[in-house]
Amino acid sequence: LDALVRLDLERAAQVKAADDTLDDGYKAIIASIKDFANRHPDSVGQVIQVMFAMKALERIGDHAKNISQYVFYLVEGRDIRHPKSNPQVDPE
Repeated sequence: LDALVRLDLERAAQVKAADDTLDDGYKAIIASIKDFANRHPDSVGQVIQVMFAMKALERIGDHAKNISQYVFYLVEGRDIRHPKSNPQVDPE
């Protein structure tokens, strides 16, 4: 949100880049949680709650990335949301 308020492209780019790291961490944690659930079937209820919490945190990261993309649009008029489908868009 700070990048949005200040229209700070550098900070917006940092937030956008951090989302990939967050996604990788989310996948690793979910794999660990699944392994734990397999080894401790009596804890499935708690495991499911942790998985829902992890997904909610991952979605917060996605929303932050979306806001950072809006900063690029506001400052430069560039829509960087779908660079693969628009070859004229530079994602950075």
